[in-house]
Amino acid sequence: MKYDFKINTSIQNAHTVVLQHIRPETTVLEFGTATGYMTEYMFKELKCEVYGVEIEESAATVASAFTVDMEIGDVESLTWATKFKDIKFDHIIFVDVLEHLKDPWRVLKIAVEFLKEEGTLITSIPNISNNAVIMELLSGRFEYKTLGLLDNTHLRFFTKSSILELYEHAGLQPIEWYATYMMPEQTEFKQSYENYPLVRDFLQQRTEGEVYQYITVGKKSKDAGKLNQGMIEQRYRLSNYYLQLFWSANEEFTEYDSAHLPLHIDGSTITYDVPLPLNNEINKLRLDPISELALIKLSEIYLIETVCDNENGTPSYIQKWSNENNFEGCHFYNLVNFGGREPLISLNNDPYIILNPTTKIKKIKHIF
Repeated sequence: MKYDFKINTSIQNAHTVVLQHIRPETTVLEFGTATGYMTEYMFKELKCEVYGVEIEESAATVASAFTVDMEIGDVESLTWATKFKDIKFDHIIFVDVLEHLKDPWRVLKIAVEFLKEEGTLITSIPNISNNAVIMELLSGRFEYKTLGLLDNTHLRFFTKSSILELYEHAGLQPIEWYATYMMPEQTEFKQSYENYPLVRDFLQQRTEGEVYQYITVGKKSKDAGKLNQGMIEQRYRLSNYYLQLFWSANEEFTEYDSAHLPLHIDGSTITYDVPLPLNNEINKLRLDPISELALIKLSEIYLIETVCDNENGTPSYIQKWSNENNFEGCHFYNLVNFGGREPLISLNNDPYIILNPTTKIKKIKHIF
């Protein structure tokens, strides 16, 4: 579950842009639900009927609580096409999915057949022609990462023009086109124009050079042709700051068993809520509050049962770390902890906290 977090509509990112284009009380087919962070929002806030497709069983189990029906399996196996063959959808969404497929052209073309008349298909796809990637190539590097533009699970790479070709092949016409932007130093590559003086001006003048991700809203070409307006384009600047939570049944942590949450940094106190796999034995947690040098104000960390057993429906707290108990049981690494209510100071770009829960976990809630 590489891409997993709670929806915060106050933060403008690819996921919230997609959700802004889902009409309330409609029927939605969501590919790649993960643990259901978007699914839950559509189900609870928009009152949508959501059908899901997710390859990872543990994630699908969590997300299925917010779906009418869930197909667990590989998108490219097309078992979902058989399962949902009698359903037409108002919206079909592929967020961070198509780049992971061997043949996204085939999958998208088949998915279009499940759209209602006037229905929309929405995709979010990273931009491989980002200037930071070009800078990496100029440095002789093309190294896969655990996340981002060169995610090590990406099988296909797209630019704006190749996304347009993908849509055309599927019989889709883009009607709205959005781009999220990052400066090279904000990306996972930490590049800078100053390091490439000979091509700096050329790179900075590239219209799409700082695009990190494209969000595209499309209709069937025959339906889009009825529109009198031109394609809408809009751009959003992104922050690359994120929090990461790892879980493990032993002493090892992997990127696969982790969740990322975009950080909303404005000086206020923010609550982050991370659902964990229900069918995994979890004995240890690692919390990376940020991947930068920073002052970190940590207030409380709670372990909370997903299912509430008490009469008033309030959460059942398993364990709590806070200023009240001086975060007893938390082990701080690459962080200076002065105790009390003083901020933590990260010593490098990899500060983290190890937590040893006293019981099996179903859900963790932490507050900054």
